Amino acid sequence: YKQNLGVKIGKKEIKQAFCFSTLSLGNGEYKDIYDIVYVDPDTFDANKTIDIAAQINKINALFNETEQKYVLIGPGRWGSSDRWLGIPVVWNDISNVGVMIETTIESIKADPSQGSHFFQNITSLGISYITVSDKGDDFIDYDFFKCQTCENTTSYLKHIKFADPIKILVDGKTSQAVLMPYMDEEPDDIMKDIPIIKS
Repeated sequence: YKQNLGVKIGKKEIKQAFCFSTLSLGNGEYKDIYDIVYVDPDTFDANKTIDIAAQINKINALFNETEQKYVLIGPGRWGSSDRWLGIPVVWNDISNVGVMIETTIESIKADPSQGSHFFQNITSLGISYITVSDKGDDFIDYDFFKCQTCENTTSYLKHIKFADPIKILVDGKTSQAVLMPYMDEEPDDIMKDIPIIKS
């Protein structure tokens, strides 16, 4: 994770992104996260949030040995004491998380977490917290996830490990954030550094 005051998110980054948010807390660029753990919206059950928290705990434990961080994505408020407003994880369930994303879903109508005690603890540890709303320009592309090979699958979770690091930008000034697949430098950018030799 690299704190960088010069993070810029423009149309190009948003176009390449599989996730975009206009309500994010944190600042900088993540270059060493390869994993996404997400609550599958196709199997999500608002009655089972306690079970989902237990499954997250088990997948989180897989990261203890590698000390790798991951992105955690799910509906409603993370760490909510009211299991009907989100998934009631505690710190031990998510101790290896690097970035948290909360999404909005029809079966859970909760205000964004920002301001809650759990949220304040998370952000004080330098973990970026991203809210993806179902209104406005925010989006998350679950179809992109479905095209990836799963490392682990439970009844409610999917764990994807990418071969290359995910590019994650969080702009503390605008509250915008993007997650993009890894891309090599574009030819246009590379050509800028090549001197033109005239014969």
